[in-house]
Amino acid sequence: MASALALLGSAWSCASIIGADFDKPFESGGASAGTGGAHATSNTASASTTASSGGGGGGGSDAGDDAEAGPGCAVMMAGFDATADTSLVSNNGVYGNDILADVNAGIDIRALLRFDLKAAPAAFQAIQAKTVVSLTLTLVHVAMTATNQTCGPGGTCPHAPGMLHVYPARNDWNEGTPGNNGDGATWTHRVPTALWGAPGAKAATDHGDPAALAPATGTFTGLEPTITVSLDPSVFTATWLDATQHQLSLLLAPESGLIYCFASKETGTLARAHLDISYCSGDQ
Repeated sequence: MASALALLGSAWSCASIIGADFDKPFESGGASAGTGGAHATSNTASASTTASSGGGGGGGSDAGDDAEAGPGCAVMMAGFDATADTSLVSNNGVYGNDILADVNAGIDIRALLRFDLKAAPAAFQAIQAKTVVSLTLTLVHVAMTATNQTCGPGGTCPHAPGMLHVYPARNDWNEGTPGNNGDGATWTHRVPTALWGAPGAKAATDHGDPAALAPATGTFTGLEPTITVSLDPSVFTATWLDATQHQLSLLLAPESGLIYCFASKETGTLARAHLDISYCSGDQ
């Protein structure tokens, strides 16, 4: 199946996103920007936690009024790779199994990520209970094309500066089966038989309040080795949490010209989208 880039001609994109795993302890500090911020990619999910007493959790983020680590609080940490991803492209194609992903403000490409937290149920419960200390999303840049993928002239992925918004999103969307067989989410449909509230998942029934804390709508160059965004746990209300499957989804919406290509689970050689959670367990 041709990529979104190839289908959109000169307005190149790298459309898709996915993966889920935790396979090593997360040290205090959580996700980091730059080349050191990439985590190993696998299809396993190993919840790894690190306890500490007092002080704030890692991730370089602040959960605002949601939770504060202090005496009597054991700060635990868990990391999750995305277990499903896709790009919503205005040409209404299905891109859930492409090997690259992007957001593109120029041609209105948005991205969806789903994270499965079942391997660390305490982390999911902390989001429900508002005891999260920090919540951080990390994306790893893809600068060049992978095998059999057209990303742009000379194999270079497009990029442009701009702003990135992150929102909690509804969880009942399909990534699609391998081969992009038309059964995944599109610009108009979240599943083949159900529409988004508005095309591009732009309705209030499709996503919640802005989640990004730092940078809230920060400007990126489109060439950062990694993009790390601290998220506000308080916007992940019950509406946006799948309590049965212990899942949450994110909608990434670029603005002001941003084009950023990043690794999906299908990329293989680079770490997929990753969510780090530090939370107060209350046990010290």
